[in-house]
Parts: sequence; C-alpha cells; structure tokens
Amino acid sequence: MRNLRTIIAAVAASASLAAMATVSIPAQAEPAGLVKRPAITQEDCPESVNKPGASCGRMEVPMDYSNPDGKKISVGFIKTTATKPEKRRGVLFINPGGPGASVYDQFSTREDFPDFTPKWPEEVREEWDIVGVQPRGLEGSTKLECEEVNAGPIDQIQRYGGLIKDACDAKMPGYAATLTTENTARDWDQVRQAMGEEKISIYGQSYGTVLGSVYATIFPGHTDKVVLDSGYNPDNDFSNQIDGFRKAFHDFFGWISQHDDVYHMGTTPRAVYKSWAERVRQETGVTPTLPPPAAKEEDLPDALGSTGNAGAEAMTRVDPMAVKAEGLLTQLTHPGSKQNQSASVQLAKLGVGWPVVWPWLASKLSSAEPVTIPDWIMEAMSASMNSMNMPLMVGCNDRVQPVHLDRMISGMWGQSVIGDPFADLDINSSGMMCSGITPEHPAPDITGEKLAVRPLQIQGTSDPNTPYGHFDNMATAMRSHVLTVDGPGHVQILTDNPQLGRVITEYLRTGTVNQTRIPGTDPKPER
Repeated sequence: MRNLRTIIAAVAASASLAAMATVSIPAQAEPAGLVKRPAITQEDCPESVNKPGASCGRMEVPMDYSNPDGKKISVGFIKTTATKPEKRRGVLFINPGGPGASVYDQFSTREDFPDFTPKWPEEVREEWDIVGVQPRGLEGSTKLECEEVNAGPIDQIQRYGGLIKDACDAKMPGYAATLTTENTARDWDQVRQAMGEEKISIYGQSYGTVLGSVYATIFPGHTDKVVLDSGYNPDNDFSNQIDGFRKAFHDFFGWISQHDDVYHMGTTPRAVYKSWAERVRQETGVTPTLPPPAAKEEDLPDALGSTGNAGAEAMTRVDPMAVKAEGLLTQLTHPGSKQNQSASVQLAKLGVGWPVVWPWLASKLSSAEPVTIPDWIMEAMSASMNSMNMPLMVGCNDRVQPVHLDRMISGMWGQSVIGDPFADLDINSSGMMCSGITPEHPAPDITGEKLAVRPLQIQGTSDPNTPYGHFDNMATAMRSHVLTVDGPGHVQILTDNPQLGRVITEYLRTGTVNQTRIPGTDPKPER
C-alpha cells in the first residue's frame, strides 16, 4: 500500500480538494432536542500555538448523530477572545481547509518562515472571539487510526478507498464512515451550544467554504455572517488545478523578474524559469517538464532577434514539446533520476500558491548555497502522508467519485516515469482514490436561501487551488456577494491586503459589501 500512497501524496491541501464536491440531495432538517448540551474541558494548547491569548479545550460529541446516545468521540478547539471585550460583537468560527488542515496551525508562527496565519484586521480581533474546531479524525480530536494494508496493485487500483476504509474499521469500527462534512458541521454546533452562543459567524477557507456552507444550510437560524474565501463549485473535480499551478509558477517567475536587483535570476519570467530549470538540472541531472512562461522579444537568441514578436510567439508555441523532449532525454542519460526529486521543484510547488511565501522562496532558489528543504517541512510532509486517510474518508463519504481512466493513466505515467510534479493532481481528480466506497450519507445540497444575511464570497483571479471561474454554482446556491481579488494566491486572508481587510470588517459588522473587485497583494522582496 505504501507504493500507491507515495504516488498519490503531494501537497495535502490541493490533493484533498480534489475529493471534495457535494452532491445534490435535500438538506436534512435540524434535529430538535436530540443531543444534550456538551460540557467543555479546558486543556493546554499544542506547543506550536504561540498566538497571544489563545486557549484550548475539548468536549465529547456523538460519533454518529443518528444515534446521539451511542458511542462518543472527542473534539478539540482553540479560541482567542475579543481583545476589547467592551466592543465584542460575537464569535467567528474558522476552518483552514483541506479537508485535513489543522486549526491549530492558524494560531502558530515560526521565526524561520513567513507568517502563514490569517491576517485578521485589528478591528476583527478587537470585536470577535475567534474559534477553530479541530475536525474529527485529526490529531487534537479523536484521530482516525487504521491498520496497515497489504494488497496487490490491481486491488489497490480497483478498491483503494475500500481497502483503506476496511483497514480503519478493523481498528476503529464504524468511525471512518462518520468522517463527513455534515458531521463536522454538527460538531461545530455542539461547540456553539457549549459556549452558550445563539449564533456564530463563519470564515471558511478553501474546503472550509464547503464546511461553512453546509453548516449554514443545516443551521441557518444559528448562522450570522458567512465569509467564503476561495470557494469552488460543488461539482468541481479539480482537474483544472494543473493549469492553475502552472500559471502560479509563471506568476511567481514574473514576480522574481520584477526584482532582479535582489534575486539576480533574470529580467523576464522566461529568464527566471531558465535559471530555475538549470538549478533543477544541477540537482538531479534532469530538466523540468513544466512549460516555460510566454517568451518576450528580449528572450530571443541573437540569431532570431530580427523576428521580433513573431519569433517570440513561435518560441512559446514550441516550448511545451521541447521541454518534454529534453526532460525525457536527460532521464535517459541519468537513469533513476526524476525532476520531482529536486528540492527546487518540491519547494517551489509547496510555495507558489501563496504570495506571502514568495520572498522566502525566491531567496532560497536564488541563493548561492544548495537548495535544501528544512527539516520541519520534511516532517510536516511526512505527517501529511501519514494522516491522508482522514481527508480521503471525508471526500469519499461526501460524494460519489466518477472514475476517469484517462487521468489515472496520465497521472501514474507522470509520477512513475517522468516525475511530473503535477501528476498527483491528475491522480486525485481521477476518482481512483475512492474506488470501493459508496457514500452512506452524502453531503447535503448547500443553500443560503434561509440565511438572514447574504454570504461574502472572495475569489482570487490567479488562485491555483480553486481556480477563478469555477465558483459560480456555489455563489448561486449560497446567494453570495462575490468579491473578486485581482491577483495571485489561494486563500486571500493569508495575505496582507489592507483593502480586503476593510471589506471583511465592514461585512462582519454590517452584513453589507459595496465593492465587487479590489487589487490583490504585491509582496515585497527580501533585501
């Protein structure tokens, strides 16, 4: 089983999203009086949490809400209180996405890495308690544990999801089937009740937009404001992420080219690409197959300088096939080497989707020192691989996953043969991961028709994880006011964008939004 896990494991957030689209079934009515109000047990926060004023706790909730008096599980949470209690307006429940992203990470920073936590406006921190409920199945709540699985390659392809579910049931009978977005939303409501709050506001990020929408669908009477940051259509299979990530690489190379006085990698996006590609070749002996950015006239070799724009366009058309051919040729001359073994490839893929990381990443890639992946990132990647069963179960339990054989073949060829860093995106959108699982309780069809306040939905035009233009069905179902952010990045609250902060603050205060489009972020280079 480890071989296939290696094939499908990469960036956990984008991989998890591919399994996360809900099906259209009637929303279930909110049960009245079936579940007793849970009691909170205070506890120390994880050591990584270092945001001032954070406190943690946990409570018992039903494992299966259709049997509220049956077996219980534990749900952890973290909370910061409004810094100006006299101005307090309410409580804001947040989720960082995934599924499988830890809420505790939204309260944790490192001195050796950019601040990757939400950039809440000061007014929001002053006026709202902020609460993160750790999703069931993750460390910090009752963690999903599974036996090891030994199966042949044919069984892995035909019943991958079913094999994992059986292995989890062998260790924790019945628990895997309860890992659904709806049950996570019901866990939220247990925390709401325990805190004595009549209503909660919601800030969902990425997959958290689905979770927040499901909560608002089931519990509209307990929902105040809803912010959906980087949402996506319920029927999206995320095959469009490959183009999104390629564009994100090009955006990143373009940003570096604008700061050549700092990074010295080239004055055009294509020149920066060539510097990066050469570094990949030095690390592995193999050249990357990512197509270069569009060529400009200044990229033309001297022999073609007189061809001008026509020559640049011709070079751009030829580039994709040329880099594939060169990649295969360098693999033949360096047996056993693949581009995805390069630290420069791995780090770039991890960071290009978040502009807050760009200055740090550019410094690493432009350094005279060899590019290395910090130990803590390696440990996080390993932990992500080891905890993949939880997001897998959520995705497979929430919806039926159609199988796309062409994507499965393309992804496995890309991963196994050429080391394509985007191959996992093909595999994760192929449906093969859920083979052998039939959803018992599919996620409800989301709707905002019973909400007193229209949600605010924030979408970035150059978001690789939830590509722009694939969110209209969510916006229609939730009756959202869509705010377009012109610029790069996935999850806009992670960027330092004062104009966005003002829009969010005004919406949370009044429920109104007077803008439909604002500029995105432009990170400053590390000098």
